[in-house]
Amino acid sequence: MHPLDPLGELLVRIQLLREEQWQQTRQNLGADADLDAVLGRIGQLSAWWACRGSTPALTDYQRKWIKRLFGQNRISRLKKALRWDNYLILDELGEGGMGVVFKAWDFSEGRLVAIKRIKGGSAETYRRFRREARIQKHLSHPRIARFLKLVRYNGTTLLVLEYIKGKTLSQEVKARGPIPWQEAVRWTMDVLRALEYVHRRKIIHRDLKPSNIILQKQPTGVSAKLLDLGLAKCLDPSSMTPATTKDALTVGDALLGTFEYMAPEQWRGAEEVLPASDIYSLGCTLFFALTGGRPPFVANSLVAYCNAHTNTPPPRLPASQPPVPESLNSLLQQMLSKNPAKRRSPAELLKQFGSLLRMGSDARVIPEGASFDPVCSPPVRCRQSPPLHQTPEPKRQMSFPAILPVPADDRFAPFARSSVVKVSGPRAFWRAFLLSHGLFSRVFLLLLVVLVIVGVLVLFFHS
Repeated sequence: MHPLDPLGELLVRIQLLREEQWQQTRQNLGADADLDAVLGRIGQLSAWWACRGSTPALTDYQRKWIKRLFGQNRISRLKKALRWDNYLILDELGEGGMGVVFKAWDFSEGRLVAIKRIKGGSAETYRRFRREARIQKHLSHPRIARFLKLVRYNGTTLLVLEYIKGKTLSQEVKARGPIPWQEAVRWTMDVLRALEYVHRRKIIHRDLKPSNIILQKQPTGVSAKLLDLGLAKCLDPSSMTPATTKDALTVGDALLGTFEYMAPEQWRGAEEVLPASDIYSLGCTLFFALTGGRPPFVANSLVAYCNAHTNTPPPRLPASQPPVPESLNSLLQQMLSKNPAKRRSPAELLKQFGSLLRMGSDARVIPEGASFDPVCSPPVRCRQSPPLHQTPEPKRQMSFPAILPVPADDRFAPFARSSVVKVSGPRAFWRAFLLSHGLFSRVFLLLLVVLVIVGVLVLFFHS
């Protein structure tokens, strides 16, 4: 028996190959073939389950797992890695705050799907994951990733969604740089249609950002779809089951979202979030697309982000190529208003963006070397375009959020992605004081104050 025969039997068992495909591979390569030669040959075959012959039988993701487990002499664990219930795992698409998303083939339905698998084993994460599934089950809109089913398999929960072939907005901007304003506005309008739909159903997304918008090529052009309702909040408990709304109603003063795109009221806690918070996040996302990957506020700490979003006026779009209409800059200022009441509804913004697109080349643009003030009709000349806003130091009178305890080897993870933060007490102030910008200068000042106090005490007792 050849050492690779158990591997072939396992590949046939998980339906990655058919029996005749494996036998053909072994005969063509001979008895002395090694693992790399066998995998190379399998990679040249076509997937038996695919409608088109251009789909390879072995993906890079599957090859990586086979080589890893074969080298560790643990090839029997391959089924756990690549076959979940009726799904053959093809690739890893991305990772979010609560789960990892995979591309898979559904043998029962004969279609490609996206599977979101819960990451971590905490009860809090599991509750939010189940709530996301229940919320998405009630949504059906062409601009929202479609829910298919919820599967319980091998002690974990799988959220099965439609597979959308395309790039996220974040990936598109990284590849292309600044997006022409007409394209960015069309994609924004697609997301506004999705928001209009979910807001009518008393649901707030709460984590709208470039990586949660996917771009899909269609015969009529490229359209945008909204992804990941893992942090969504339901405002109408009567429209969902009690289990769906329990988590949203008990998070208290926790912060949920991604720092670069969180609305001012979102920094005050989950209970302060409004439908207008999604409009603010979408404004930050549009700014990101038009500037080639720079959010409206750039900061190096949680406290500085909080100060910028709550207190600092939003920056204006810099003069850029291709040029941007003045009215688009004005619309962005409305979407990024600190006052939720001044942000327009999705329906109103759809009308305004639609008018802007109809104007086309007739829309007044920001010339190079000029900045636009929406209060004044003509552009205001200046020597150079204004730089993007750099966040100032936070004000002393603010109440600062504290960081939840995290493992010692991942101390700064809350600054890198979505996180949950508690806001309370003097301990929160000192924690933020030490972790915010200017650490060394602050510690030096603190030591100086301590030395002065000690000196005064020494002089007092000696006298």
